[in-house]
Amino acid sequence: MDLPKEIRPQALLQCSPQILPALLVLFSGLKRAYECRGDEDDNNEDDEDGDSDEDELASDEDEINEDEVQYIEGLAQKAAEHLDDEDDVEDEETALENFTTAVDNEEN
Repeated sequence: MDLPKEIRPQALLQCSPQILPALLVLFSGLKRAYECRGDEDDNNEDDEDGDSDEDELASDEDEINEDEVQYIEGLAQKAAEHLDDEDDVEDEETALENFTTAVDNEEN
């Protein structure tokens, strides 16, 4: 990676004094973020015993509501019927295709 200064891109030459300090700031911030996440994980492990009620409440949200299922199935059925109707329309001739001209009559 040791390129002569003549070959190095101009943008790299202009920013080179700022690259190392920016990387140091980036990695020190990353180190602090990992430390904070580790502290939060330790705190969450201590609180897991008290969170069992919250887990049970959250599992109730996963239950399937029959009314919602029927509604979604109805929508899917209507969408399928609508798509079937569109297929039939494609087979029919449009008004322009039905229109005959004098040239068409001469060909027959």
